[in-house]
Formats: sequence, structure tokens, C-alpha cells
Amino acid sequence: NGRTDKGVANIYVDSIALTNLLDLFLARSGNYPKQKKVFNAIRFGEGCFLGDISYDHAPTNIGYALNVDTGVFVAPFTATYFFTFSGYSQECDGNNNKEIQQIQNGVQTGYFYHYGNNHHLTHQWMVELRAGDEYKLRTNENWPFYSTSSDTLVFTGQLVYLNE
Repeated sequence: NGRTDKGVANIYVDSIALTNLLDLFLARSGNYPKQKKVFNAIRFGEGCFLGDISYDHAPTNIGYALNVDTGVFVAPFTATYFFTFSGYSQECDGNNNKEIQQIQNGVQTGYFYHYGNNHHLTHQWMVELRAGDEYKLRTNENWPFYSTSSDTLVFTGQLVYLNE
């Protein structure tokens, strides 16, 4: 988009550094997954939206475990997965509250929250999933989120540790 945002650049650099450290630790521990599943999904959007988060593009989707149309990640293995989220906190319909819910097999298992606008909302977490579990993100039903081609929403995930 031609825009340089140092905050977003730092988020990506920090995620890469964290991933590299995690890879080094796993390689030394001897439990490095033979098949690493990785995705990077982007939602360009058209402004404010509510509900399940779907994506417009997944430039990386190794193993195709993420369905961009539905936003559902289906765990291919019983494993620990590492996820990141980054989005722009813009006022929507007069509301500054932002809550992204983590949904596992149809049940909310967690959330992250931000109050205010014109900031980036970022979050990183790990979760253990069983093979076949479905995992997705959605907005709070009363608090819309915002994304456009210049203020994209990014969801990434990778397999960290095989539990089988």
C-alpha cells in the first residue's frame, strides 16, 4: 500500500525473531515437527464488520489447514500451535471497544480486548489442539472490528510441538 508503519514492521520483526528462537529451542530439544504447518492470512475488508473473521488472501498456507473463506483452521495433528493476530483498532459505529474471541470447536476458549481507536491490536498465544479440532477468531457480537486495504488484519499460525 506504499505506507510505512514502524509499529507494524516491528510486530513482524518481533514475530520472526520469536519464531526463530522457538525453532532453535525445538531443534535442540529433539521434538521438532517433521511436517510444519504454517499459515499467514490477510483480511483487507471494506471497513467495519462483525462475526466470524474470514480472510481475503493467504500468501502462505502450507498444508491448507486454514480455509480463508470461513476463517476456520482445522488442526491436522494433535499438537501445540502458535498463533498471532494483528489488526487496526478503528472506531466503528461510534464504538471504541474491540474484542477478538478465540473459538475452539464452537466454544469460546479465550479472548483479547482493547479499548480505544487508532492503535494496533496485537496478540500472540499458544494452544493445544487435537487432530480435527476447528479453531477460528470472531469479533464480539456487539463490537465491530475494522479492516481495509490500507489497514489489514493479519492472522498467522504454526505447528510448534507434536503431542502424539
